[in-house]
Amino acid sequence: MTIWMAPPTERLKKWRKFRQSIGNENLHTSLQELVDWFKTAPLSSRVIDVYDSTHWPGPWDLLYVGDMDENTISLAMGYSLQLAEVDCEILLVQDREKSFLGLVVLVDKNWVLGYTYGNVEPISILDTCSVIERYDPKELLKTG
Repeated sequence: MTIWMAPPTERLKKWRKFRQSIGNENLHTSLQELVDWFKTAPLSSRVIDVYDSTHWPGPWDLLYVGDMDENTISLAMGYSLQLAEVDCEILLVQDREKSFLGLVVLVDKNWVLGYTYGNVEPISILDTCSVIERYDPKELLKTG
């Protein structure tokens, strides 16, 4: 049984325990574990409006409800990293060549999560992207 099938309060407890295991020592391994953890979430159609951060759910609401799309997964990964005190920011990017518009997480100014579903990629993956907006997860946590 995946954590997404567990009752909401159990899911929140498992997420807390998982966040506590995220570390800066072997960052790439931690990032891959984070991506893998959220890769098991059942995907819905569009859950949030990527242009309107004022209506984005906070991390606990995201995990409690469990209603995820690729953008909310990026948001949840950014929240997870921020709560684990890993330097990151959430970017709204557009790649016209690949018809991509969505949220990604830039970690330690080196790694990108959420551009290609389920992968940790180097920052060079964003070379063809325009950054439309930058969000500090710390600030989003205050409003979410």
